[in-house]
Amino acid sequence: MRSSSLIEDRPESNFAGQFESFLGVRDDAEFLVSLRACWAALWTTTARRSMAQHEQNPADTAMAVLVQPLVNARASGGGLSETADGQMLISATWGLGSAIAQGEVVPDRVCSPAMVSCAPTRPAASITARPACTAPELPRKRYRKPW
Repeated sequence: MRSSSLIEDRPESNFAGQFESFLGVRDDAEFLVSLRACWAALWTTTARRSMAQHEQNPADTAMAVLVQPLVNARASGGGLSETADGQMLISATWGLGSAIAQGEVVPDRVCSPAMVSCAPTRPAASITARPACTAPELPRKRYRKPW
């Protein structure tokens, strides 16, 4: 279970990791406690301090809670669609991605100037305009599996 706010990934401010995530929720009581904590994460001291630094107000946004099954991942990670310098960043590590979010490991990272570049094939006013997308070549690196 994890929280997700409307202000989490904005170009002018990034709140990724400021809110709550709970792994391995096992029963109804733990589910309800985790659910309430995720919703309330918008109002924690840490979150409010970060929002104040970026002139954001928790009352002007909303918090969602995503409930997802937990898989016993061999590797996991996450990405930023756009970093401060305009690149896309993918971070990954062995095991659960929470180790990255909590700063417990130094992840493998891949940066790309732009993951996908799209240009309309017809004038923008056309309802039927479809983008022609191309993905640049990314460096390929082989990793040994720890198992």
